[in-house]
Amino acid sequence: MLKRLIILFTILLLAFPASASNYASKDELIARVSKPGTHYILFSGDWCPQCKILQSRLGRANIIDKVIILDISKKHAFSLIASFKIPGIPSVVVAHTNINIAGKIVVRFEHEWHIGLEECLFFLMVNLNRREEPPKVKSIKVLQL
Repeated sequence: MLKRLIILFTILLLAFPASASNYASKDELIARVSKPGTHYILFSGDWCPQCKILQSRLGRANIIDKVIILDISKKHAFSLIASFKIPGIPSVVVAHTNINIAGKIVVRFEHEWHIGLEECLFFLMVNLNRREEPPKVKSIKVLQL
């Protein structure tokens, strides 16, 4: 029985490798959110299997670099998720950053958040998997009826 548990634990560790390098520090969070634009913040944790699956799928979709990933075991991430009163992880919050007339950086967070593997994955894929520019038309053929 113990041997089976050890094998199962080993398989789980190999199936969900730790991705600590994906997590943003407090300084990285501030630097990225300070730039004008829309920012997607993913609250996650190394101990959360759904979070690891989500990060893996975002990596395979080549959009993980477009997401700010925070480890809620860190103080800056925990205080942020607590201030939003988000009940679970994985969860995504969207921040919009602008520079006002006085030159001050203004960050506005959306009041809606997305919770759970499927909802977060769908939301991020829809919003981040867009083409930068529409395809250019090479030629137009006029059809006469």
